[in-house]
Amino acid sequence: MADRRTIIKRSFRDYQKADRKSKGQILDRVLKQTLYRSRAYLALILRKWGVVGWQMGPRGPLRFVVGAPPRERRPVKPTYGEAVRQALIRLWYLCDCMCGKRLVPAIRSLLVVYERCGELKVSSSVRRKLLTLSAATADRLLKQERRKVRTGRGRSYTRSGAAKLLQQIPLRTFDEWDRSRLGQVQADLVGHDGGQNGGEFAFTCTVTELSVGWTELRPVPTKARVWVYQALEDIRRSVPFPLVALGTDTGSEFINHNLLDWCRANTIAFSRTRPYRRNDNCFVEEKNNSLVRRSVGFLRYDSPEELVLLRSIDQRQTSLSNYFYPYMKLVSKTRRGARVYRRHDVPRTPCQRLLEREDVPEATKDQLRATFQGMNPAALKRELTDLQQRLYRIASAKPAPVIRTRGKELVIHPRSD
Repeated sequence: MADRRTIIKRSFRDYQKADRKSKGQILDRVLKQTLYRSRAYLALILRKWGVVGWQMGPRGPLRFVVGAPPRERRPVKPTYGEAVRQALIRLWYLCDCMCGKRLVPAIRSLLVVYERCGELKVSSSVRRKLLTLSAATADRLLKQERRKVRTGRGRSYTRSGAAKLLQQIPLRTFDEWDRSRLGQVQADLVGHDGGQNGGEFAFTCTVTELSVGWTELRPVPTKARVWVYQALEDIRRSVPFPLVALGTDTGSEFINHNLLDWCRANTIAFSRTRPYRRNDNCFVEEKNNSLVRRSVGFLRYDSPEELVLLRSIDQRQTSLSNYFYPYMKLVSKTRRGARVYRRHDVPRTPCQRLLEREDVPEATKDQLRATFQGMNPAALKRELTDLQQRLYRIASAKPAPVIRTRGKELVIHPRSD
């Protein structure tokens, strides 16, 4: 049986020249041959087949012939080559990884500045194309590079602990915390893998107190239990209040017999969250972004030198956030129809909130005041910025690891340039 196109080619000229009665007979015959369901649609095809028409296109009217095979497209030479893409990637990182709608205006105003400072050197043709780039084209050229950066964001390293041990640790949700009692903390780990989660890399242990917002940061070489245990013990000895409760997720780095025995020995109520419910640990989760990610970014840190820099950065970040950076606490939340109204208290630092509490000893308050008077926040900020730049230079100069699988084993090979 011939295909529909062949049958229509044999019949459309007779149909267009026939009278009304003959057209009906031709329709009946072609309808049986082509097995079209709609008689009206077949009549439209026979009536318009081979007729020259006009249609409005994006650049004006287009001439077409109904039923003619589509024209083969000639290969189009790309307007923006690899040189433009590499320069755009460099500018994207210099502009803090903006979206295309913000990046294009930034390039048009900052390209001269980067060239004057020696940050970027491009030819005149590449420079002209960068200045005429659209936001959609910038996003398309940065698609692969943006995917590399996104792989390190939002990654979860939680591997559930033993089922029998989970039954011994009570579960505590968001609403079950007494946020007026001093000494209740939540802990979590932030991984610095740079988008490649194979091999060993550093983590940051974040511990946040619920009532005053006191936060401590400790870098650890890996997520091994021994390093997490040492970080929590160091935090317990350094905070200006006794720990009375500890809440973590269900990761095996927290849910283990060593940490459970440590909590029992120090009279600390140990609890866990529900699996895959990050809101149960929301107080420390928000600090992971505001204090850790915004401070050290999303690169991979896996060398001893980087671990030393992370420790120095965390020390200064902890001092600034606890003594000099005020924050607001949610006081009440009411709903009126579809709108939710939130009321916050007066912004105060965690140190100020500790000094206002009556259950804090005077000796501890005197020590807090002395520490506050002995620090220079501007100097701490300058030191923090210098350490961040050093950490970025070291981490960005390393060759990116390429992870290859050998059976069930992940081996990291340095990339050869």
